[in-house]
Amino acid sequence: MSRFVLDASLTVAWFIPDPETDYALNVRSRLAAGLTAIVPSIWAVEVANTFVKSARRGTLTEEAVEYGLQTLETLVSSGSRISVDSSLKSVREAYAAARRYQLSAYDGFYLQLAIDAGLPLATLDKGLRAAAVKAGVALLK
Repeated sequence: MSRFVLDASLTVAWFIPDPETDYALNVRSRLAAGLTAIVPSIWAVEVANTFVKSARRGTLTEEAVEYGLQTLETLVSSGSRISVDSSLKSVREAYAAARRYQLSAYDGFYLQLAIDAGLPLATLDKGLRAAAVKAGVALLK
């Protein structure tokens, strides 16, 4: 499979130390090797919000945030590594997925995108991983 759905929790782990960084870095190297990530439009807001909170807490320096922003802008602007699905046609379906699998509305968007696109999901979020399995969505290994 050459495409997958990427969530914000995994994306920010590329820049913020996390116990599961190995998996996140593996996914990032697979992007560099030719895989394409698909993200819902809310992904950018979630990633930016995490950077803001991390900078406020001192988890990330402003230089580290700038590096992260530049890296992500490059991956998105090329369109060949991270592609933003900007359709909002699935708001109702995302809501239903969030309710059905006891997720946040944000995570409902990722799950519904993976369902609609028939793509595996890459996430560090344990609740979203469990919901994906219940919904029959493959997890990116």
